[in-house]
This record gives sequence, structure tokens and C-alpha cells, in this order.
Amino acid sequence: MKPILAQIGNRELSAAEKEQLNKLRKQTLEKMVNDVLLAQEIKKYQISVPDEVVEDEIRRTQEQRGMSAEQFAAAVEKDGLTMEDFRSRLKGMIENRNCLVTWFIAKCLLRIAKFKKNMKPDTTIMLLKNG
Repeated sequence: MKPILAQIGNRELSAAEKEQLNKLRKQTLEKMVNDVLLAQEIKKYQISVPDEVVEDEIRRTQEQRGMSAEQFAAAVEKDGLTMEDFRSRLKGMIENRNCLVTWFIAKCLLRIAKFKKNMKPDTTIMLLKNG
């Protein structure tokens, strides 16, 4: 947000620009809230990603792009990150993905358990005949 606000400076915004800025503020706030909630869930489920997984992902990306380790590091640095920063961000992304997968599986298992609990004996026979 700061770079955008710096570009605007003190000039008067049109109604459309104000609407866009408000939309961006809302999206930024939602992302911040989601990041905090995800971090809490990652801690709750004790999700961690070993360094080997991060390194494997980096190697896979290098291979897909046909880059050497040095070329990849140069591309990362060109984007304004050190390799350590990149590894840290990648690890966080993998943890977020794993957390969402864990949450999704848990939700599915709860629905299955609820379905089984409410299922009548005749339903099992009908499911076996139709399935």
C-alpha cells in the first residue's frame, strides 16, 4: 500500500480511483487477516516443512526452467530477494498449502462421519446396489 500511496501523493483522486483504492485496502486487510489465521492453524496442526522439501522444490523449478543453480539465484536476486529470503517465502507457501490440504481433509472426514452417523441402515444397501 505504501508505494501506491506514495505515487498518489497529495493529488485529488477521482471517484473511480477512490473506489479502486478502497477495494485494494479491503483486499490487503483480508490477506493480512487470512495470513494470521493460516499462521495460527499451521501452529495448531504443527505443520512444518523440512529444508529438503524446499530444496527439492527449488531443484524442480530450476529443471523446469532449464536453469543452473547460479542462473536461478541470479534471477531471484534480480527480483530483489536473496536465496535465503526466497527459501523462507517458499517454505511459508508450502506450509500454507499443507495447512489448507490438512484443513480440507479434516472437513471431509467430519462430513463423512456426520453422514455415516445420520445414515439409516437401508441407505447402505441402496448405496451398494447403486454404486
